[in-house]
Amino acid sequence: MIYLMPLALLPAIVLCVYIYKKDKADKEPPKLLATLLLAGVGVALIAMLVEMALGALLNAAFGLTGDYDGSGDLSAFSGRLYYFIEAFLIVAPAEEFFKWLFTWKITAKNKNFNSLFDGVIYCVFTSLGFAAFENVMYVFQYGVSAALMRAVTAVPGHMFFAIIMGYFYSMWHLQYQAKHLESECVRLNYMKQPAASAFNTRAPLFKSIVLPIAVHGAYDYCCFVGTVLSTIIFYVLLIGLYVYCFTLVKKQSDKDTFSGRLALGMVIWKYPELNETLPQETINYVRGVQPLQTNAYTQQTNAYPQQTGSYPQQTNTYTRQATGYPYPQTNSYAQPQSGAYAQPRTAPYPQQTSGYTQQPNAYAQQQSRGYAQPSANPYSQQANPYPQQTNPYSQQTNPYSQQANPYAQRPEPPAAPDNNP
Repeated sequence: MIYLMPLALLPAIVLCVYIYKKDKADKEPPKLLATLLLAGVGVALIAMLVEMALGALLNAAFGLTGDYDGSGDLSAFSGRLYYFIEAFLIVAPAEEFFKWLFTWKITAKNKNFNSLFDGVIYCVFTSLGFAAFENVMYVFQYGVSAALMRAVTAVPGHMFFAIIMGYFYSMWHLQYQAKHLESECVRLNYMKQPAASAFNTRAPLFKSIVLPIAVHGAYDYCCFVGTVLSTIIFYVLLIGLYVYCFTLVKKQSDKDTFSGRLALGMVIWKYPELNETLPQETINYVRGVQPLQTNAYTQQTNAYPQQTGSYPQQTNTYTRQATGYPYPQTNSYAQPQSGAYAQPRTAPYPQQTSGYTQQPNAYAQQQSRGYAQPSANPYSQQANPYPQQTNPYSQQTNPYSQQANPYAQRPEPPAAPDNNP
């Protein structure tokens, strides 16, 4: 019997992989999808208890001691009514409502809910978690034949109900974002307060609950009745769901995009005056001119003008501009150096006197004569050897007193000591 487990789980796994690959704009984190699958298992347990309790009340209302099996205990009309109530008012609502509720609680305010296809993938994973658990129970009870039949009927059926739910769930989220952006535009004085919001969040939310229940109820009702006509209707309905839902998935996947950008486009389309009042970069973003940027709310380009300043993205004009040397240097204004050749200025030691002569430094007046316009600065291509040293002439013996004066052969002798420095 162990071989029945993979046989029961395989259809749900295949459909999960199919839906996951259709998510193009932004892949959902595996942890979130695993949470939704486990939520589907929880839904199956809760729905089972609810169906048992409501089924007992239904049996009592019709005077039955157990579930109705189509025997002669009820008339034809009463039997049809019993199946209608069981399908549309007990089984379908218990399963689809709790699927929707768990999905909404987990994902409605999740930061990863940011694209048009996300609502579909969330609802499908919750529903397939439910279908996998239910399929295991049926396959272990009825064997391989049940596994093969349910692999093409019940398990895909649960996915089809979830696709319908997820489509309108995404529409609700899109309308919700558009309504929020509408209020933000009013708050930031880009438009006047409208008499009523142009975006309706109630209608898609209502459809995301009611339509899956109605389709699921019709599916179950045809199965419960079991007549030739109901069987034909069942297969027509199933084939129609195959065609419609796979087409809808392909369509939503092909146009999958970030919902925040689409919602902003909806707001601008509803209020054309925003084309004149919104910043041009916002309009360009909606038109697809600018690349995407992160936004804390939509994870897209910030729709509001206060997103960033115009200067943080500019480079420092002092640290990146040419310094006059062939190699890059640090900002000469931010970290001034004290070396004689790090900043070629006049008189590197104009206010210092010799420790031996007590008179102005004779070499302070010669910088413009010996090094005024050299053909090639010998110090421009090597590191400054004196960046952090004090005046070498004030704390050590005068090196020029014990060696030949390098300026002795120059055409112009040093100025007299009594000249001003």
